[in-house]
Amino acid sequence: MLLAGVIGVALAVIVLRQTQETAPNARGNVPTTFRPAPTTVEKRAEPGIVLPEAGEPPAGVDSVQADAGDGRLRVRWGRAVTGHNPDRATGCQVSWGQNGNLDRHMLVAAPELELRGLTNGTEYAVEVRSVDAYGQRSEPVRGTGIPAKGKADPWSDAFTGMHDDFRGAGGTLVPDPAKWAVQRTGNNCLRSGKGEGEEAGRLVLGLQCGSTAAGPRPRGPLQATSR
Repeated sequence: MLLAGVIGVALAVIVLRQTQETAPNARGNVPTTFRPAPTTVEKRAEPGIVLPEAGEPPAGVDSVQADAGDGRLRVRWGRAVTGHNPDRATGCQVSWGQNGNLDRHMLVAAPELELRGLTNGTEYAVEVRSVDAYGQRSEPVRGTGIPAKGKADPWSDAFTGMHDDFRGAGGTLVPDPAKWAVQRTGNNCLRSGKGEGEEAGRLVLGLQCGSTAAGPRPRGPLQATSR
């Protein structure tokens, strides 16, 4: 009886080892490579549903105008110049750069854009293409401009209140603590300072953590008048 029991245990061990060696293991079946996610989507619709089709590309803008400013260009086209938008256009792609190298790009909906952080005295080429709802582009229309210092804008000549261009002239801090107080609510990692590059001439508020609301408050003097 003892010998029969030993033989039975030995046969069970052999069968178990053979099963473990030949039967696939769920963990061992995990593939070592994965198929990439699809980059295109197959068009499909239920019977009776007509899907929209892309038609002709949008019409191009008529002209591109670039008005010079101190370290910036104000670029206008379409409705801002002619009073009407190009046919079938829902927005525009604006590209710009120096020496014919259009290495900066932006998609916009409005018919004008201010390019900041430019070098005075350097010619910049600006190219505008209309874009439709399907992403189709029109032929480009190009303009040029040279940023330069000029007299202040007419509105600022007549402005009598507090004015700050947030450029830190004369080494002053941005925002100038004599003019502005930065208000915030709650605990946060708030940083403020002057913008650089394309953000030049703007006050930049950065919240490094949390979702705290913050904003500047002017510290202009209170003026009382009597009648």
